[in-house]
Amino acid sequence: MSCVSGRAGAQEAPIEREQARSVISFQSENDLYGDGEDRWYTNGFRLAVALAPQDRPKSFSFVSGLLPSGAKSEDTDLFMAVGQSMFAPADITIKERILDDRPYAGWLYFEAGASGQVGNMQETLTLSVGVTGPPALAERSQKFVHTLTGSPEPQGWEFQIDTEPTLQIFYERAWFYDVANLFGPVSMDVSPRFGANLGSVFIDANAGVIGRIGNFLPHAFPPRINPSATGTGKILRAKKTGVGWYIFGGFETRAVARNMFLDGGIFDNGHTVAKRQFVNEISAGIALSYDRFALSYSYVHRSREFELQSEAQAFGSINLSIAF
Repeated sequence: MSCVSGRAGAQEAPIEREQARSVISFQSENDLYGDGEDRWYTNGFRLAVALAPQDRPKSFSFVSGLLPSGAKSEDTDLFMAVGQSMFAPADITIKERILDDRPYAGWLYFEAGASGQVGNMQETLTLSVGVTGPPALAERSQKFVHTLTGSPEPQGWEFQIDTEPTLQIFYERAWFYDVANLFGPVSMDVSPRFGANLGSVFIDANAGVIGRIGNFLPHAFPPRINPSATGTGKILRAKKTGVGWYIFGGFETRAVARNMFLDGGIFDNGHTVAKRQFVNEISAGIALSYDRFALSYSYVHRSREFELQSEAQAFGSINLSIAF
């Protein structure tokens, strides 16, 4: 068994670069994958494309210079994504405004960012622009899915958070340390991390740690949808040969100064609920990869986000990545 060490020695970096390929990734987060309820943070999706250095235009070489660490261009991925997040009260059959529960809300956004590696450190910087309210199409999305599944039709979307443009910046750093070689190709690592959100949607700071055991431990985790930071912006890579796998578990705490979906909008705060200033998450899951494909599942237990919330929430996150 080896001692704790960084995994970015002279022999590691070339291997990581050799395996780097552009990736398209589809991500779905839903409470039905977790506690089986249909409430609060009820759905999120994100479709992303990460361009490896050899696949992006040379005119984008400036991207690495945006990262504070000064990561080299050949060690930096550029990614773009479109996503939607959806929030609802616990009882969607009530037609009136529910004052003691969180409001209906939808967020549709486009984001672009860079994820670079320096030694055993992974750094991610993301900028997103989007919109809330009816243009976010959350009402249509939820009603369409509920019609297909035969679920109750939500009745209170007329009280959703109003239409507003959004601007958001997210930054995160994570470090990867080997802990032990367990047996054969199976090893264990640990990754402390911190990050921050600044913008019209979220203002918060977070810190956490993730531990992994498996036969393939790349400098990347299954991505998670903002505001969670228990995943890196770098999309999950597939193992170059054979089947790769790891199991993981993590903890994150987040200090929250602003959450638009609880505090209301900037121009019209409308229906608001008192948020909790500290939110904790415990996550666990598995990631599998083969050839060009990578698949992961994360189970997330999130503590109460607002004072009137009756209990914590559990939801699942599924990510499918395909290299091209």
